[in-house]
Amino acid sequence: MLCLSLFGPQPAGWLWIGSQVDYLTGYVTAGIGTVMIGCLASLLLTMAGAKRVDHAWLLVRRAAGHRQERGALERIFVVSVGIAVVCFGVWFLLIQGPGPSLAPNN
Repeated sequence: MLCLSLFGPQPAGWLWIGSQVDYLTGYVTAGIGTVMIGCLASLLLTMAGAKRVDHAWLLVRRAAGHRQERGALERIFVVSVGIAVVCFGVWFLLIQGPGPSLAPNN
């Protein structure tokens, strides 16, 4: 769930914060910079937190007697990317629909 938040809630939140910075300062560049720096910072913090959780999971599995050599973070991230791609594809192709240049002629 933590990795999945990288593909929706976090960028949406930073876009809203960036729009507020743009509105308050009157500079589009300030809003864009806020979004870029904020997304990068939240990405790094999220991945650092996920790595700590993965390391703790690895230690607990080893303490329980399982021969655990690799964590699950890579698999979790790949599954999160897959879910995000499928959700985006469903939204783009079924809900939003293609633009007028891709739509069939009537």
